[in-house]
Amino acid sequence: MKDHCRQVALYWKWLREQADNVPVKIVYANTLGYRVFTDENCEELQEQSLREHLDSLRMIARARETLMKTADDIETLFNLVPPDFSFYQWRDKPEAYKQRAREIWGI
Repeated sequence: MKDHCRQVALYWKWLREQADNVPVKIVYANTLGYRVFTDENCEELQEQSLREHLDSLRMIARARETLMKTADDIETLFNLVPPDFSFYQWRDKPEAYKQRAREIWGI
């Protein structure tokens, strides 16, 4: 949920520049049913939490920017950040994609 709330926070911030009232909703759905999360039933979607998510994203972006400035080339950059293939976002990647990543990182 945290990653989805971070993503929503970006849209929320952009829309807030055009209007004061920006309702935020996340819908999770599958073949069995669905669930709707709003600021009324999910603390992560309340304004203060959305602001905290934005702060977190700023910190992540600054760290990545610093890494990219530090590295003279892509190989150096990859050596600064080792991959975590157990992370859920790697789960659905094609095997050829994972193999290429292993080659790049030399593992």
